[in-house]
Amino acid sequence: MSVLGLTKLARSLEHEDGLLERFRSDPAAVMDRFPLDDAERASVLELDASDLRERGMNPVALRNLLVLLGVPHGRMYTHAQRLAPASHQDADHD
Repeated sequence: MSVLGLTKLARSLEHEDGLLERFRSDPAAVMDRFPLDDAERASVLELDASDLRERGMNPVALRNLLVLLGVPHGRMYTHAQRLAPASHQDADHD
């Protein structure tokens, strides 16, 4: 487990120009830059706030990550969604 890796991922997605767009098109390639295990990667892709919190992720970083990825703050722990492929995300914004 790498709480630091999860925190760095969240911060980088928020602050590094173009990274969020690259993540949306190829999340695996972006996550390769951070020390994350397979379970952490799955939790990010599944937008699983409960699991990420149980792993020790900072609540502020967790909130920022999920909001960036499209989960409304008030639904962080109740949503049932997985990251949509880039083509679906683009269609939703038209």
